[in-house]
Amino acid sequence: NSIIDDVVGAAQGGAALVRWGRTEVRRFDDRLLLAPLLPPLDATAPVPWPDPVAGLELGGAQGRLRCAVAANGGLDSRHLFSGRVEVGYRAGGERLRISGKAHSTGLSRLFQEARIFPWMRDRVPLVFIDGELAAVADLWVAEAFAAAPGARAMVLEWLDHPLIR
Repeated sequence: NSIIDDVVGAAQGGAALVRWGRTEVRRFDDRLLLAPLLPPLDATAPVPWPDPVAGLELGGAQGRLRCAVAANGGLDSRHLFSGRVEVGYRAGGERLRISGKAHSTGLSRLFQEARIFPWMRDRVPLVFIDGELAAVADLWVAEAFAAAPGARAMVLEWLDHPLIR
């Protein structure tokens, strides 16, 4: 009865959630989602990523990141291998200028437009190069770090991650 009252009957846009044990039921738009309860995530400080090709275990049931050579698109490999690469999470107010866009866009808006589940938006890994936001998981690459046509490119892969949309 709690699922019907608290999740199905919750106001649209409200916090529709029921937890029991290690499982939770949520609603987003017109979908009901049953998923294991995610462990807490330490998002206080970026984690160094010294070898993007070798990959990085994210912890907290977040899967792992790795880079692979791309035929076109992706990150310019010069940035990945000459800069300080770190992985962190949203702190609020982050913006990203995607190739082909005239202005930067806030991550909150990008996540809304991509229909990323609201409860997962703070769990999407962000890749920073020399302290600047370079990519948002395998979703978007900042124009300043994108590989030009013909340049050696690396594509980010976010593997074994929880469902985000």
